Amino acid sequence: HNYLSSDPLELMVAPGDVLVVRGNGGGGLAAIGQAGGFMGHVLIVLGAPTRVQRGTPVAHELEEAWPSPTVAPGVSEIWRLRTVESTRRETGLYESETLFFVDRPTRRILVCGEVAPDGDVIVCEAPELAELWQSPEELRSELRVDLMSQVMAEMRV
Repeated sequence: HNYLSSDPLELMVAPGDVLVVRGNGGGGLAAIGQAGGFMGHVLIVLGAPTRVQRGTPVAHELEEAWPSPTVAPGVSEIWRLRTVESTRRETGLYESETLFFVDRPTRRILVCGEVAPDGDVIVCEAPELAELWQSPEELRSELRVDLMSQVMAEMRV
């Protein structure tokens, strides 16, 4: 078989794209007002994803967030992605590194945790399904990452 040994997410995910994480609570009207809420988390992508291969020193640092073999068998890599969101639990914008993997049989993106700004690894109770909303090609090809970085720096102040 000719197939990729890795999921080429660095070719699919770009700054300005959106990850929508619906969560595992079932959503619906009962979720209005809850953390995660009716629409889930909406994360803006700030940079390119970074692959973390199982067995590397970085993977060891993220071991607690790695999906268990019973939940996601055969996961040999997870991805780190700088994201920002507005959330009730934080004042202002919340930046972190979202951790996720691709479920190869279904090709779905599943969030398994995050690296908080203080470096703490926060683990999802169960992997959460995420949708990737890509920016239109016209915007993607003209995106000025330098301006996006400048705006983010001004918003942090």
